[in-house]
Parts: sequence; structure tokens; C-alpha cells
Amino acid sequence: MKPTYLLALTVLTACMVWVLAFNKPPSVAATQPAETTPAIAPSPSAGSSPDLAFPTPKPLPDPLATPGQALSWLRRYDTATWDQAWSLETLTLQPSRITISLFASWSATGDGQFAPGADDAIGPVWKITIRGNVHPHGLTAANQQSAGTYSGMTYLIAQRSGIMLSAIAWSEVPGITALAP
Repeated sequence: MKPTYLLALTVLTACMVWVLAFNKPPSVAATQPAETTPAIAPSPSAGSSPDLAFPTPKPLPDPLATPGQALSWLRRYDTATWDQAWSLETLTLQPSRITISLFASWSATGDGQFAPGADDAIGPVWKITIRGNVHPHGLTAANQQSAGTYSGMTYLIAQRSGIMLSAIAWSEVPGITALAP
């Protein structure tokens, strides 16, 4: 996997977590007027460290309690083009294609690094793996996704808030060309 792709994906994920943590859709956050005076952070006193608490996302009215609910929730985030589309029925028709596991915390998934307090703020996390040739869209800051086809995607979704924590495309499939933009 290309390092620039992973960096761009990390930036996108951080932006999604930030926007969703404060329950503002991207269109609202993007239209807020900028402050006219920049805020100045207070200097920490001698011997103290700044508070780096992770913000607690707003919980869903009903947490994503079942694998089916988690997969249904993922449909709102998955914008990739799949050579073979997936649905809830894929769980029963092709059980080896989709794997869904619930982990006690974000760090327990083994994917990524976390801010202090993230595990407590996020809570349990669904890890959803979908196999099959996929063409991810819009995963880089410049919206210039690698021209390759990937062999699958892994998504992490917070059970309590429904926030997508990460979307990772697997290795490129050699010899397959990308879809035209």
C-alpha cells in the first residue's frame, strides 16, 4: 500500500471524526463564518501539561447492537465502486465475503494510533471487512485516488455513535485498470 494513500486516508478519517463528533454535517461546518480574531491558547503553567482529552461523540439513540445493524449503517458511508455489489443478503449468500467483528475498543482492533482518551470516548468498535475488487473514491485530500483496483476494504465504525473511524483499502490488484473518472 502506498504511504501517500495511507496519509491521505488518515487525514480524511480525522476530518470525519472531528465533524461527526460535534454532530454537524459537513455542509453546515463548511458554511460557518470564520472567526475574525484568532484564538490564542493559554500558556501552560510551569510543571503542568495541556489537557489533550479526546472529545466524546454524541451517541446514537440506539447503538449498533447487531452485525446486521452495523452493516446497514455502513451503507451510508461506502461510496466505493465494487465490481460485485454487496448488500445485507451478502452475509447469507456469500458468508466468506463479509466479516463483521465487535471489539471492546478502538485500540483492540489493532488498526492505527489513538489520541489520549479515545478508547473511553469511542467505546466498542465494529470491524467490517468486505472482500472483492473495489475502486475507492475520494480518499485523498486532492481527490486523486490511486488509479488502481484494490482487493477489499476494512471499515471501523463506533458502536455507540456510528462514527466511521477508518476506511482502509487493501493491496492493489496488479493488471487491473481503474475506472474512468
